[in-house]
Amino acid sequence: GGTSVTTVGTNSINCRSGVALNIINATTIGAGNLTFVSISAGNNDANADPANGIVLNNTGSGRLIVTGNGNTSVGGNSSGGTIQNVTGHAISLTSTQSPSFTNINIQGAGRSGVDGQQVTNFTLANSTINNVGTAALGQHDESNVSFNDNGTFTTTSLSGVVSITQNILTNARRHGIQIENGSGTISNLTINNNTLT
Repeated sequence: GGTSVTTVGTNSINCRSGVALNIINATTIGAGNLTFVSISAGNNDANADPANGIVLNNTGSGRLIVTGNGNTSVGGNSSGGTIQNVTGHAISLTSTQSPSFTNINIQGAGRSGVDGQQVTNFTLANSTINNVGTAALGQHDESNVSFNDNGTFTTTSLSGVVSITQNILTNARRHGIQIENGSGTISNLTINNNTLT
């Protein structure tokens, strides 16, 4: 519970068998934000695969920022962390503000690589998301980047400023990028210089 803030630029999490970062309901992100160089979860042991790598749910006005080491190549260099072999969404975002992920590498997810509902502002840059939707749970859970409300079109899945640039988004069971809104406004949308296969 309480308010969490971290701004030291060398913070990293490496969790092999559980959710690496789970901020939900009772804990909010403070105005100073949470900043990490890298967040990693999962391994190659099928007996220890976590459900998710990162979960943000009802996290307040602060934001999560994963920076990596500044690499600017398309697809990045995984310096923001690797999330692999999760059984659910690799990154699950619900009612959260301005999450930003740079140089992350997502390999193998039962559901979507990034899944979001009621998210305000979103940045994904210089990252790779590959081989998602392996659990084949349904048409709304199997995209590299997925913002939807499971086809009801009644809520705001994503609003504000959205930037998805210089990523490699491959081998999703459904879509490379899926944004479906029933309400709300995306004020600025930049999707540029991505490789989608």
